[in-house]
Amino acid sequence: MEKIVGLLRLGGIKVRIVRGDVTEQHADCIVVPEFCNCACYRGIGGVCANRGLRAGMEAYDRHVTANPLYFGDAFLTYGGRNNLLLGHVATIGAKKDEQFATVYKAMYNIIRDCNQMPYTSCQSIAVPELGIGVTGHLTQEQSARAIIGAVDAFSRVCGATIIKEVILCIYHASTEPANKVLAEGSYRDFKPEAGQKPFDPVAWIHSMGVDFCKD
Repeated sequence: MEKIVGLLRLGGIKVRIVRGDVTEQHADCIVVPEFCNCACYRGIGGVCANRGLRAGMEAYDRHVTANPLYFGDAFLTYGGRNNLLLGHVATIGAKKDEQFATVYKAMYNIIRDCNQMPYTSCQSIAVPELGIGVTGHLTQEQSARAIIGAVDAFSRVCGATIIKEVILCIYHASTEPANKVLAEGSYRDFKPEAGQKPFDPVAWIHSMGVDFCKD
């Protein structure tokens, strides 16, 4: 049973922090961390494959084997069950000092891509902590700041969105770092992150030809 530990509305998108398994959320899209050139069947990807969503994992595998992604890219597939989307994000293996930027870009891109698929009625996205653990080097606070910051940015770039909710799922670790980021509003703090190369979200979003509102 999930436990809600943080809740805030950012523009038209509600961010909910829960203690729970990302694969067990009632969401329209589950975010899966992947390699750039192949699917990762360990961790979340493996759980998805074993719970009737192998078709989506295999579709990603086929696509990136022929067309590798860049770190921070995203790719959507149908999981093969009740039109559930898998939001594959190329985050595993990013350089140690570029992981904050990678996670930020990946989260922004997956929301953008889901929002461009109105026929799917994708209103909710469940996302795990990214860039931490065995294959990542971010702190929990940095991971939360990148994920929530990307949600906030998209809500201010796009305004009205199909996406109504992003669920940040924290399974075994403490929920306090993510809740702190949400409560203190540090997801809009664009100061350099410890151990990371400088990354300017405003400049990155402008590079895609869209306006970013700082207010």
